[in-house]
Amino acid sequence: MAGPFRFQKIREMEEEGDLEGLVEALARGDPLVRKYAVKSLGNLRAPRVFELLISALGDEDWRVREAAKEALVKIGPQAFGALTSALGDENRHVHEAAAQTLGELRATGTVESLTSAMRDESEHVRRAAAQALGELGDPRALEPLTSALGDENEYVRRAAAGALGRLNDPRAVDPLISALGET
Repeated sequence: MAGPFRFQKIREMEEEGDLEGLVEALARGDPLVRKYAVKSLGNLRAPRVFELLISALGDEDWRVREAAKEALVKIGPQAFGALTSALGDENRHVHEAAAQTLGELRATGTVESLTSAMRDESEHVRRAAAQALGELGDPRALEPLTSALGDENEYVRRAAAGALGRLNDPRAVDPLISALGET
């Protein structure tokens, strides 16, 4: 596949429902080919698509990861289970993007999983989980977000503070004021 032909070929694979052809395109070295293959996968509704999109969240190229996130958001609630499972993936990019995507989808049934992600060793994952909890607006997120105000990482603390603000819960006011005094 070379030049514009390769992207037309990917579009044809999508129209034909050629899952194996798209899987082959995902294995290509060119990140733009992988990106467009991921976008096309997001338009198919085969059971294997979730697994492929979750795997693409860990791609080395940010454009491919972003395309996978967008595809999962487009799929919507059907992706909740795969995204919740991905929170436990060993690849930091995968579980960070899974947390972000669950927040964008406002997946309220995932509060417990996102709360667990707040204890991840990666500050990127903790930040993404805090932001996602804020997007959910669920009062059960108050305690883990309040605890995150004391995180060792400044960006996690900022994300937790912003998320607490989005919860619009009066119980968050005192912890936020206390955190301001500690900075």
